[in-house]
Order: sequence, then structure tokens, then C-alpha cells
Amino acid sequence: MNYLLQFAAWVLVQSAWQTCAIALLLPLSMRLLGRVSSEQRYRCAVLHLLTAVGAVVWTAVVSQASVAAGVHPTPMGERPIAWLSGAGEDGQPFVATIVLLWLAGMAITEMLLMVRLFRLARLVRRATPAPAVVAMVEELSQQIGLTRAPRVCCGDVRSPLVAGWRSSVIVVPSGFAEIHSEPEVRALLAHELAHVVRRDYFRNVFHLLLAAVLWWHPGVWLICARIRHERECSCDELAVEITRSSAGLAKGLFRLASFPVYGDAVLVGASSQGLLNRISRIAELQKRASNRVVPWVAACSIAMFVGAVSVASAAAAHVDPLTRAFAVSRFGPQTVFTIHAQDPAGTFLVRMLRGRVVGVIVGGEAIPAGRVSQQGDTVTVTSRAGQEVLRLEVDPRGGFRWTPRHSRTIS
Repeated sequence: MNYLLQFAAWVLVQSAWQTCAIALLLPLSMRLLGRVSSEQRYRCAVLHLLTAVGAVVWTAVVSQASVAAGVHPTPMGERPIAWLSGAGEDGQPFVATIVLLWLAGMAITEMLLMVRLFRLARLVRRATPAPAVVAMVEELSQQIGLTRAPRVCCGDVRSPLVAGWRSSVIVVPSGFAEIHSEPEVRALLAHELAHVVRRDYFRNVFHLLLAAVLWWHPGVWLICARIRHERECSCDELAVEITRSSAGLAKGLFRLASFPVYGDAVLVGASSQGLLNRISRIAELQKRASNRVVPWVAACSIAMFVGAVSVASAAAAHVDPLTRAFAVSRFGPQTVFTIHAQDPAGTFLVRMLRGRVVGVIVGGEAIPAGRVSQQGDTVTVTSRAGQEVLRLEVDPRGGFRWTPRHSRTIS
């Protein structure tokens, strides 16, 4: 488990700057996109989230390959050992704390998500029918291209929302049709139906599960916040396209913004966050630019991803404590490293398996296992009389160093 702890901590450290770079790239990408549709901006934000999580996965894969490549037999007799011995022992409590905190935080984040889903399911079960808007929902469903209109009900909410994995449910506040005018009701329902068409409920939960992997990084939650905002703007545009009433949607959003809205990230609905930006986009729907810059932004993100992985793999190859921990772990190669050495007292041979010396031959004589003692990386070979004849400092990757002998004493 020593290697797993060190490896996980290594990947987490690498992911810190990788995710930071990806999060800083997002505002630049959005600026380069200009006045494209909100759907394109939404896809760009999702691409950055996938890149952040993908960088973690690929860093782990490439680093593992790099570490494994650094473990090979070394036929040199005397090899300087360059590892930092303290990093593998004294640093273990710190490394273990990092990994355990990450695992605990990820478990808590996913557990909170499950609690939110449970609360939402309970809210839907307790909701009552909403006959006042059923006919309007069925009409809008046909216009938007849904083969089956979602169920509509009233619940204890302040803003309409969509829930459901297989069959979608739209939950509206009690007295929804009385609070809003008909154009507002029509536009807000079209907005919720846009969420249904886009399968935003499933997408939102999936994105939150991905974000839980890097729950500790503020950049991930900034990316997720941008995804939520662009998703709402995309549904606004689709609602205006269906109802042909940008004014109705704008007035409905302003009216909803005057009420406190659920802050639960699972509840996909209108909110006051970024409201001014949403309204300004609705007013500029006819001024959209072409999407020719989108491939450039995607290529930039991919290039950054490849660069991050390349730097991570290059650095991993030089992390001595990690390669040493791999060599002695059960994940390391089951290869017996046989090394011949010579000094003024003669020749000797050492065989090692996963950092443990399994055989020593001095001057052609095999030394019994009882006379070979290993404490950590230090190996001591004694004579029949109990005198020390050879002391080695071994490297689990197949090398060792020792103080040259000047007299041959085996008996």
C-alpha cells in the first residue's frame, strides 16, 4: 500500500496545477468564442470539465508507465544511490493524510449528491397534479419535438424545475398560472421543456459526479458553475425559438428572481444567478456569429491537455521515491535482479527480488540465508564466526553500493 499512497499523492499534486491551467483557460476560450450560440459555449465549458478529469486519468496512466519503465536490472557493481530515503518513510504520514482526505472528501461529496437526489425524489412524490398548465405543456411538447409530454405537477418550490431519469416530471410552484401572465407561463414552461429535450437532468448529475473526483479544487467548481449558466442560457434560446416571445421569458425570469430559489445544484431550473447576462443574450439572439472558431478552441484545449500529460510523465520518470516504492510493491516486476560486483577482496554476486536480497555468493560460495540480514535497505553478510564481511545498501530497482573490501573473510 506504500506505493499506492505515494502514487495517488503524486497524481493529486499534478492535478492541482493541471486543473488550475484548464480553469484559467475557460474564460479565454469563452472570450475567443465571441457571440456564438449558448449551446456552443456550453459544449466548450463541458469540454474543459472533461479535460480536467481526463488529465487526472491520463496522468495516472502515463505516470504508471513511466514509473514502471524506471525499474530495470542494473548490471553495475557499484552504483550511487540517488533516492531521498526520508521521502519514503518520514513523509508517509503526510502522504497518507493527503490521500485519505481526498478519498473522504470525494465520498462526502457523492453522498451529499445522493441526499439531494433523494430529497428531489421525495419532493416529486409529494407533488400534486397541475391541471391548469397540462394543455399548454402538451402543445409545447409537440412544438419542441417530444413524442410524449412530461408529467406536470405542483410542489413546494419557488421556481419550475425538471426531474426524472427515464420519464421527466416538471414541478411548478403552487398558483404558478395565477402568479405569471400567460406569455410568461408559456415561455417558462418552454424553458423547462428545453431541459427535457436536452436531457439536462442526467447531464447535470453526470457532471457533478465527475466534479467529485476533484472536489477540492476551486477551478472545477468554477467550471461547473459556468456549465450551469450556459445550460440555462441555451434553454432560454430554445424557449424563445419555440414561443417567439423573448419579452415573456425575460419578464418571467425577472419575476422568478424576486423570490428565493432553491440553491440545490441538482434542481435544474431558473435562478437569479447571471440573470442580467441571460437577458442580454436573449435580446441579442439575432446577432450570433458563425462557429468557425469552435474547432480552434477545442484544439487549444486538447493541446493543453496533451502538454499537461507530457510534462507529468516526464517529471514522473525522475521521482525516485515513487519508482523505488513501485519496485518493492506487489505491483512491481517479479524479476530476480542478478548483479555481479568486484573489489580488492574478490568478486561476489547479489540476487534481489522486489527490494529483498534473496541470495548472496561471495568468492564462489553461497552464503546461507541465516547469515544474510536485511534491515530496510541495509544488508549485512556475516561469517560463520559472526563477523561482518560485507555490508550493502541496496536499491530496489536492481542496484546497490557498498564499502569496498580489502580482505577476504568468509569462514
